[in-house]
Amino acid sequence: GEAKTYGGDYFRARLVRFEDVGGGRPNGVACHITDHRNGTYSVESPLPIPGKLVFELVLVYSAEGIARLVSATSRRRYSGTSYIGKYENNVTAECNVDLTTHGLYSSSQLCDFSNPRNKEPWFCVKPSSGGCIPMKWLTFDRSSNEPTTYKDYLQTVMAIEQDQAVASAKHVFTVAGKYERKQMKECQPDTILEGDLMRPQGYFMYGYWVSLICQNQLRPDGIESCFRGKTVYFLGDSTVRQYFEYVVNQMHLTMEGPDSTRVWQQPKVAYDSKNNITFYYRAHGPPLQNPGPPSSRPYITDVLDEINGGPVYIVISISLHVYFYEPSVFIHRILGIRDSLTKLVQKYPGTRVIVKGNNVLTAPQEWLGLRYDNIMAAVFQNVKSVQFIRLWDITTMWPLNDYHPGGPTLIEEIMYSFAFLCSA
Repeated sequence: GEAKTYGGDYFRARLVRFEDVGGGRPNGVACHITDHRNGTYSVESPLPIPGKLVFELVLVYSAEGIARLVSATSRRRYSGTSYIGKYENNVTAECNVDLTTHGLYSSSQLCDFSNPRNKEPWFCVKPSSGGCIPMKWLTFDRSSNEPTTYKDYLQTVMAIEQDQAVASAKHVFTVAGKYERKQMKECQPDTILEGDLMRPQGYFMYGYWVSLICQNQLRPDGIESCFRGKTVYFLGDSTVRQYFEYVVNQMHLTMEGPDSTRVWQQPKVAYDSKNNITFYYRAHGPPLQNPGPPSSRPYITDVLDEINGGPVYIVISISLHVYFYEPSVFIHRILGIRDSLTKLVQKYPGTRVIVKGNNVLTAPQEWLGLRYDNIMAAVFQNVKSVQFIRLWDITTMWPLNDYHPGGPTLIEEIMYSFAFLCSA
């Protein structure tokens, strides 16, 4: 019952218009929380919305819970799971970023399928024949031969804590004045974010997302003119595939590629010959939990390095499939992506890139998403023609607790993200 004398807890806070309280998509603004590291916290927020507002505060994860989660995700594999590969001779074997963890295998027992360009690691157990032959299929398996203590520890940590409301509708105050949208410069790739990157970057008003860092006014009817004469690459996980599918349907493009009934991440191309528009979708390299052949999971750095002609537009989303790995796995990968993007922008001036951030989810995945958001923001900060798009504020206001938010949430995410591509 004693007060804490240290910080480290993870809170989420927002201001909601009084008349929208209890609704799934309220107007309002997310808040910035400062941890003073002594058991106290302060909350700040811009006040762009006049009228009666309700302050809501949620303890998402305690410092103690975060410490357990950091410990449980400190290995170069997702504990309690594995990947099962099938060689061309139909022999199956375990695969992963690191199979020497816990002393399960020695390096001499492994085949090295790491990316030859930048050594993004991937290994599989050698078949009984002793030779390393090509793989033809890979499947994610929610079981493993790790020691039980490690598997059980992560599952226990994930089950411990849920969001706990700290402040609710009784915290009400009024902001005077009338609503006026501030005029700013257009959103551009490499827009400079001043100060703390976690400060609120926008708010919802009249059901639309309004940026606080640049002028975002793109709506669905403006997408076609934005991409006319452009080639756009959508690279990464299923959340960026959502972006690809949305614009393909919105613009009624012709789409070609292998059947995706069994393997959703198959490569796709969509085009509009009349308006000279071409969209490509490519997944990212392993670990990628969806089943499929090696050709369905190319490394993003390889795709970037093989682009011939430009300038091009690029949309990237990557991190969900490494949430439960030790962060060095992810850092290695995005440093390689950053280097490839730097070379591409130098080769084809005018190329524009957006790197999509993560969505608010339920604990503990939410804290893991925030961890990787902060890593991406730091890695891509000040990289020419590259903009990291933090979506945390959007899904703090409209939290669907879904890896794949749909409907108006997806549209607002896409319109905000594309504003950085579609400016003059």
